[in-house]
Amino acid sequence: MLVNAMLTRPQKNTSADGVASTSCVAFLDIDPGQPEFSPPGELSLVLLRTHILGPPYTHPTTLGASGNIVVRAHHLGSISPKDDPGFYIRCALNLLDHYRRLLAQYPACPLVLNTAGWVQGVGLEVLSEAIKSSNMSDIVYTSTHGPQDVVSTLLEVSRPSGASMHFLASQESRFTTRTAADLRQMQTMAYFHLDSPEADNLRWNALPLLERVPLSVHWAGEKQALFAIVHLIEHVDPDHLVASLDQCIVGLVVIEDDTAASRHHTSGAMPEADEAAASPENAFMVMRSDSSSKNGSESDNAASLDSSMQSRKIKSPHIGAPLGMNTSYFNHPFILRNSMDMPYIPSGTSADALLNPSNTYSLGQAFVRGIDLEARCLQLVTPVPMQVFTALHEQRRKVLLVGGKLETPAWAYQEDWERGAALRQKLRKENPDDMEINEVEERRQWAQGTPYISSCNPTAARSRSARVWTKHRGSDTQLSGYDTEE
Repeated sequence: MLVNAMLTRPQKNTSADGVASTSCVAFLDIDPGQPEFSPPGELSLVLLRTHILGPPYTHPTTLGASGNIVVRAHHLGSISPKDDPGFYIRCALNLLDHYRRLLAQYPACPLVLNTAGWVQGVGLEVLSEAIKSSNMSDIVYTSTHGPQDVVSTLLEVSRPSGASMHFLASQESRFTTRTAADLRQMQTMAYFHLDSPEADNLRWNALPLLERVPLSVHWAGEKQALFAIVHLIEHVDPDHLVASLDQCIVGLVVIEDDTAASRHHTSGAMPEADEAAASPENAFMVMRSDSSSKNGSESDNAASLDSSMQSRKIKSPHIGAPLGMNTSYFNHPFILRNSMDMPYIPSGTSADALLNPSNTYSLGQAFVRGIDLEARCLQLVTPVPMQVFTALHEQRRKVLLVGGKLETPAWAYQEDWERGAALRQKLRKENPDDMEINEVEERRQWAQGTPYISSCNPTAARSRSARVWTKHRGSDTQLSGYDTEE
């Protein structure tokens, strides 16, 4: 409501060249657990020109939405800033710096900052630092009952800038049917089921993720396109990279300047923002808007696929190395390789330097549907358009695959079953005499033919947890039961 009110209010935005622009609002979203315009685990700065008329899962990205643009985003790899407060505040400050640059083009553009709900201990320190750096005019605290130490700290840090504190009672309801975890899952599902936009409107593809044609990304050889794999927050043994990535959600992070990271590695000084980069956020904005204007839909290409894709061979599009590049293009002093020739950057100083928010930004997220060890390629499902990757290669940009502590997408393994169950229920209602099917046996047979799923015996226990499907990882990791051709 606040953003919509600001967009409705007349603004006098005149750029440096004297050309008037339309009303806009900059939305700095630093709440990784309940973001407004991205999947969980992302921090973003979004330029809004149109009103927001739905909950977050109706606009999990601004890609294709009329007038709304992601200026810059960073992948946090977690739904909570407490897992890495230092990296979180660096990302937030970098986004704030890009808002200041945006003011040169939109001098009257107000900023709305959506902070995380972590206001205890280190979380309060992080929030205080964000308030000091942003020079806010108004701070809205959605509670009228303290805690008193939080309120007193916020009043103290807001005093130098003269910011006004507003206290609003939280709108709690006894009839809430969705938990925070449910809403995060809905947001993630909405993001990964995005399809090509139509007439500046977001569209969704109802095809289960495991039946979508994946994007093949090679990590070694002549077709190598992946620069390296990095794990945030927790150290992962190099020989366990496959298990840590398979069937998980990862971030797609673009390196703007890896030489700055090398200089930091040798000098020990953190790299500053590169002012001579000719507004890298503008290139990012143009890249996303150009790709979203392309016609064509993945669902159109995939509509002819039979549901029994495991018996078929799928031709999977793949990203190759940039034109004119040889394998030395992917050499870097930070990069090591494990026994499967996977390029990775060890956790620690090297990863921190290479992932410095001044030199990187997030494209979005990808679901690792499977890993082909023989072909040395990852099978990714992502709503990021192929045109974006093509443009990155033309610009000779390097892409990192960033793992973290995002929630395992258990819903992705059950979509095929839920779709079939809904169809069978419909058929039973239409033909009650002809549909004598054992539901338990159906589930058992489906689980046996589905990778990463096992079915528990419903009679083993009366608890609900004894009747759910569980995800498992086999020692032989391949393409999740699918064959591909290139």
